[in-house]
Amino acid sequence: MRPMLCAYQEYIGQFSGSVDPHRELENAWFEKPGLLFPFLIVEDERPVGILLLMGRAYAEACGAEVDYYINDLFVIPDARGSGTAAKAVTEVLQRFQGTWGLEVLQENRAALGFWKKNLPGIATDLEIGGPRDQLWYFRFST
Repeated sequence: MRPMLCAYQEYIGQFSGSVDPHRELENAWFEKPGLLFPFLIVEDERPVGILLLMGRAYAEACGAEVDYYINDLFVIPDARGSGTAAKAVTEVLQRFQGTWGLEVLQENRAALGFWKKNLPGIATDLEIGGPRDQLWYFRFST
């Protein structure tokens, strides 16, 4: 999972100069079950992405008044467009019921398009706002 995070950070670094592509994935992601939920996205038995989900306590600490907050979603370039990310998101949203939040960097048009395309079919009470501080925000329920 750590190499996948490095790949994600290198990708997201093109949109934000404040991302360190060599930052280690914090151990808390693996030591706080019930609070933090790291998911490895697998396609044809090979790792192709990550989804890092925060529970309520961590979401609130980051200023999001929701039950769950998608902190990161990344799929390697050669697996994009295959439906793998949409399938992973759908599975996670079905598994965890409640209110949700996520933010997307304004310059990351691919991510913004992904969420705008996929959330209406799997979420309710969808609210999209922005850009604010170079971020679009999404709030919704499952």
